[in-house]
Amino acid sequence: MKSFLEFFWSNFKVVLIAAVLSLLLRTYVAEARVILGPSMMPTLESGDLLLVEKFSFRMAGLERGDVVIFDPPPAAHSRKDYVKRVIGLPGETVEMLNGTVYINGVPLSEDYIGPHPAMSFAPLKVPEDSVFVMGDNRGNSYDSREWGFLPEKSVVGRALIRIYPLRKIGSLPK
Repeated sequence: MKSFLEFFWSNFKVVLIAAVLSLLLRTYVAEARVILGPSMMPTLESGDLLLVEKFSFRMAGLERGDVVIFDPPPAAHSRKDYVKRVIGLPGETVEMLNGTVYINGVPLSEDYIGPHPAMSFAPLKVPEDSVFVMGDNRGNSYDSREWGFLPEKSVVGRALIRIYPLRKIGSLPK
């Protein structure tokens, strides 16, 4: 009987340590996320699986072009996580004229988006500790144009690579 208890206890400790390490890694370092919806097409499609890192951007900051997963702000009236691209950084002025995004008056080169409607919005200055995010599918994306700036503290992580489907494995365009 003693050997069974020793065997059980030693295996229980291994499983417990593995579970705690897994939980810590998923919570603070990286996790996989499935994309749902068309707002990031053509870059990402519904069903794509991304590896999302949660640590380095908190120290180095976000960059324009980063694809981020975030808790939507209250004005979005949603509790599910969103995925969008960082377009405007703190202190910058963002505007759109006939479908072209301008940052501080300079047109933004966006090779990652497909055909988009000739939308426009007036210049907006991004507040400190916030970013302006948009989906790559500009005609079908609920983003900062509707609900405003995204507080940086709402960002859960930055997408590093697409890991599924296997034929599309690799980094995401910026």
